[in-house]
Amino acid sequence: KEIDTSILIRYKFFIASSGGEGFRVNLTERADYFRAMLDAVISPMDFVRRRAVEPDRYVLLDVRIGDAKRLAEKIPGALMMPAPEVSSRLQELPQDKRIVFYGWEMHCTLGAKAGVILCENGFDAIELFGGLKAWKSHAFKTEALE
Repeated sequence: KEIDTSILIRYKFFIASSGGEGFRVNLTERADYFRAMLDAVISPMDFVRRRAVEPDRYVLLDVRIGDAKRLAEKIPGALMMPAPEVSSRLQELPQDKRIVFYGWEMHCTLGAKAGVILCENGFDAIELFGGLKAWKSHAFKTEALE
């Protein structure tokens, strides 16, 4: 089923403006929202499992920005490409692999911004849900940024 991604915006606005009390919930729209979200993200655990089975299928992309102290570590093997540089560095990314990008954490919009650029330019791109913070919460390894 093709997902109408505009449902994400409408649903989030509806929930925010309703205050959560005394409104009629459209369960179809809610389900569409969750389908669209699940299509656009992968959990750290699912990524680790899938990459173990198909290690050559994925490119991990770190789109975080910050000073050297904050950017002291990354997920092993991740290519560093700050979100503001993604559109000018697309030629560095393979078109035949799934790009899994991540930002700082769940509330960071850097990943979403990079995701829009990647998808609009024909890349199979999904966000690592929860970013580096979620990765570390599973006690998965990180490596020092060079």
